[in-house]
Parts: sequence; structure tokens; C-alpha cells
Amino acid sequence: MPQLPHAEEEARDVQSRLSESGLFARGVTISTGHRATRDHVKGMLQGADWVHLACHADLEQSAILLAGEDSVSGALPASEVQEDVKLAPGATVVLSACNTGRGQIKSEGVIGLSRAFLAAGDFTPPAHSH
Repeated sequence: MPQLPHAEEEARDVQSRLSESGLFARGVTISTGHRATRDHVKGMLQGADWVHLACHADLEQSAILLAGEDSVSGALPASEVQEDVKLAPGATVVLSACNTGRGQIKSEGVIGLSRAFLAAGDFTPPAHSH
């Protein structure tokens, strides 16, 4: 896949705008280039309340493609997002990549990357024992 020359600039601009607005109560991390590996990004997604992914996406694999690895090992498939990632309740996710709104149209809606992130944010905290 060709490099996305403005992806890092986009991420830094989003970081700056959100920080200036006071929306962040804790630190913001940007992963680019070789640091944007599948395991690192999955770890960053855990419990995140704001996510902005500026990357390539592969509609055939239903996956986002990360810069830190080759296109096979660097693919983060929708199934892994849905099964392994737990976003913070009410998280906002921006998928800034081609085809991220596409997928198979089923009776329950579009099955694809966007739905995987919706599922990753849809969890109920464990009940407290007394």
C-alpha cells in the first residue's frame, strides 16, 4: 500500500484541536510508522474513550492496515476488534480510511469495520458483588 503522507499531520492536528478544547483529561498518544503495530494499537484501544485511526483499510479482509508491519501481519481485522477490544463506554471512534463504512448488508445492518468498533464499545461493566 502507498504511504499516507498526511496521516501523521492529520493525527497531530486532531490531537492539538482536542487538547485545546479541553476534551482530554489524560495523555494522548500517537503511534505512527514502525510503532503502529497490531499488538501496540490493540493495546492502545483497550479502554480508550477517543480513537482516531488515519490509515488504509482493506474491504476484502474487513481490516484496518497498520504502517508498522507488512500488509498481512499489520492487518487488524474487524473480528479481532470485535472480540478482543473493549473501548470505554461512550467512546468516540473516527475511522479515517477508505471503505470503512462499507461491508456486507444484512438484516441487522452493515457488517464491517464500523460495526466491529460499535461492538467493541458496547459492553457492560461487571456487576459489583456485595
